[in-house]
Parts: sequence; C-alpha cells; structure tokens
Amino acid sequence: MALDSLLLAALGALEPYLGDIVVVGGWVPHIYAQVEMPQNDAIALRTRDIDIAVPRIMPERGRPISEVLGAAGFECEFRSRATPPVTAYVGKRGGGDIEIEFLTTAQGAEEGVRSVGGVTATELRYIDIPLANRWGIPLEMLTDGGLRGQVFVPTPSAFIVHKLLAHKRRLDRSKRPNLPASMRC
Repeated sequence: MALDSLLLAALGALEPYLGDIVVVGGWVPHIYAQVEMPQNDAIALRTRDIDIAVPRIMPERGRPISEVLGAAGFECEFRSRATPPVTAYVGKRGGGDIEIEFLTTAQGAEEGVRSVGGVTATELRYIDIPLANRWGIPLEMLTDGGLRGQVFVPTPSAFIVHKLLAHKRRLDRSKRPNLPASMRC
C-alpha cells in the first residue's frame, strides 16, 4: 500500500511538524481508504490541494514550516493582498502540481489570516473540531516504510461533523474532489 506521490511529497516535507498538524479536507477519504480495504474509487478521491489544520500557536521544530517546505521544493504563492497575505505552497511533481494551504481556528467575530509557525493560516470556523478529535495513522504502514511517525486526520465522526458545520457551496474547481468518471454526477 502506498500513498499518492503528491501527498507523500507534502508529508515528507512536513515531517518535523506532523505531530502538530492535522490533514483535513479532500485528502482525508483517500487516507481513510488506505487504512481500510482500499478500493480504486475510494483511493481516487482527492483534490489538488492539501488543507492542513494547525493550532493558533505552534511550537517551532527547528526551521519554520516555510523554510522546510522551501527546502523540499515548494514555492510560496500569495493569494491575497491582505496583511498578512493568504499563501499557498505549490510543489510541482511528475504527477502534477500540489498546493498546501494552512487553516486555523477563527476566534472572535471575524475570520482572517494569522501567522502560525512561519506560514500564514486562514482562520476558519470549526477547525478546532478536527484539531481536538484526531486519529493518528502510522506512516510506516501508509508509505511502505518510507516515512516514520504518524499522520493525523480527523476521526471519521469529527470529519463528518466538521464538513456539515463548515459546508459551503464549492465553486472553486481546485476544491472539488477528483472523482473517477463512475462517481461523477
């Protein structure tokens, strides 16, 4: 069993911070499918961006996340003119491009952008749910021994509750799952 090469590249780059972060969003069903009896349709579920939930305050693990990602070949792209700006880290690999975006819990009445661990994280409601209810999956199992440690994803119930609470109509094509033809509407 092996993870998608794009996700594997992102997790490898983030390895020093894997204990602090939670993969959320469209890649979660892909990771769940790797743990259970993988079916081709389930493994194909993914988007071209990886959403990473981070706590509002994160300890530094050697180099800041931005430097760790830069050293792994991910380029920072600004997505807004705000201060601090919304950013994404884009990696170009043989299988295509992958974007890593960081999310954190919004506090107060406004959602915004916050500097966390050397990157900017978009503040959103309900991100505290997957951060508090996470499930650690051994990377040795998912990568055939290529990476050590754990990758954290929301527990299945936290994933569903978070999706229900945060549901918005998705118009951005990069946020839509890459469904096989048999699973498209």
